[in-house]
Amino acid sequence: MTRIKGSPPQKLPLAASPRPLAGLSNALVAVEWGSSRDGPNYDLKTDVFKKLAATRETGGAMVHSLRSLGSAALNIAAVAAGQLDAYWEGGCWAWDVCAGWCILEEAGGIMVSGNPGEWNPAVDERVYLAVRGAPAGQRELVEEFWGVIGDRKMDYSV
Repeated sequence: MTRIKGSPPQKLPLAASPRPLAGLSNALVAVEWGSSRDGPNYDLKTDVFKKLAATRETGGAMVHSLRSLGSAALNIAAVAAGQLDAYWEGGCWAWDVCAGWCILEEAGGIMVSGNPGEWNPAVDERVYLAVRGAPAGQRELVEEFWGVIGDRKMDYSV
């Protein structure tokens, strides 16, 4: 938070006037393939990518579009700046996300687990969902995204 002597704390104004989040169908979402391209985590990622892109008529979320900037730090910074609505990742390390996470929260965004149900993940959990700052719709977007994942979870404990 920034603070001018004698004034209350204020969030960083990375997005001048953020608009409310209006669900996944209007969202620009960043995802990454990661360096491990096999096994159950990869299978879950590809299933979620496909469902995010698919039409609602076929059971998908039909997000506005998917992006991959190639770096957790860049993706989270773009979410913090309001250039992306959300970023979902599994497999990166704490050092890949910790600086971006600070910037995201300073800009009014939130970081939750990339696995359904955990609103307060540990920085070294390795599974993340970043959502941009918005006057409304953050919680709803998270819950909708978790619904796309269903009851499956990525596991990077090994």
